[in-house]
Amino acid sequence: ERALSLSQLLSFKKGIAKTLSNMAIVYKFNNDLDKALECELQSLNIQYQIGNKKEIIKTLSAIADLYKDQKDLAKAMEFYLNALTVYEDMSLKSSSTTNKNRLTGEKRQQSRLIYSIGKLCQNQNNYDGSLKYFLRALKLYQEINDEAGIADVSVSIATVYYERSNHDKTQTFVFKGTHTEAMEYALKARAIYQKIKNNIGIIKADNQLAYISAGRKEFGKALEYAFEGLKMSKEIKGYDMTATLFGTIGDVYYAQGNYQQSLEYLERCFKEAKDVNNKLYMRDLYLSFSSVYAKLNDYKKAYEYHTLFGRMKDALLNEQAN
Repeated sequence: ERALSLSQLLSFKKGIAKTLSNMAIVYKFNNDLDKALECELQSLNIQYQIGNKKEIIKTLSAIADLYKDQKDLAKAMEFYLNALTVYEDMSLKSSSTTNKNRLTGEKRQQSRLIYSIGKLCQNQNNYDGSLKYFLRALKLYQEINDEAGIADVSVSIATVYYERSNHDKTQTFVFKGTHTEAMEYALKARAIYQKIKNNIGIIKADNQLAYISAGRKEFGKALEYAFEGLKMSKEIKGYDMTATLFGTIGDVYYAQGNYQQSLEYLERCFKEAKDVNNKLYMRDLYLSFSSVYAKLNDYKKAYEYHTLFGRMKDALLNEQAN
């Protein structure tokens, strides 16, 4: 605030805008998203006055992130697309005169922005939209030979192709199908992650390949991928991914018809989710437990877990509304 006062006293617009953005970061860290948004919007207004397009893009993206955190996805998309428009205008004017290193950096930043738009589309189950932006981001990453970027986008493309085959989110387990495109992109990503020794990337690819393989009824291969990912996750102490893979193994066993084994791994997944208070995961697991107990003909427990699912679903919706 002292820096802001000094910049205002000196009428130093660049300093005012920068300080406001820094204040927004602090407010966001303290979970005061409204104040963070207020600071970034003020900063954006000054950036437009200055005409610094790079800072305009950065601030527009930061505002989009804040709206996304507030679950206002329409506003988030609006600001992401505004940032992309400014980027495209800037790229058209500078592509012929920009040196190679700077152009590579700009393409990498543009790829990340386009990827963020694709992820937002994916979160809204807009699969055609997400594929459009993911494929566009992939092309840019390929142009600058950014292997990590290529792998990250490829996993996301694989996930969209897989989810698009069945976007009924009330179904808790494996989506059946050949998933040819999903398998192609996931294998491509895994190979790159192995090449660049990105263990977290390998684990994510293994998790996706497990679901894809199970959807193809290749249950042995699905469990092989899942257990490979689980082993690596434990080695690097990736607790979130360990919980995810317990759940994946439970889902695969369910799809295979091995309901007792499914229950064992879903319970291990629930314990991990509860330890870190991941309420969204706990909610989904209640529905999974309900489905498993129904298959085991224990309808009392199936009903109890379905009731718990409904209660937590309503509680989370109320939290979001407030």
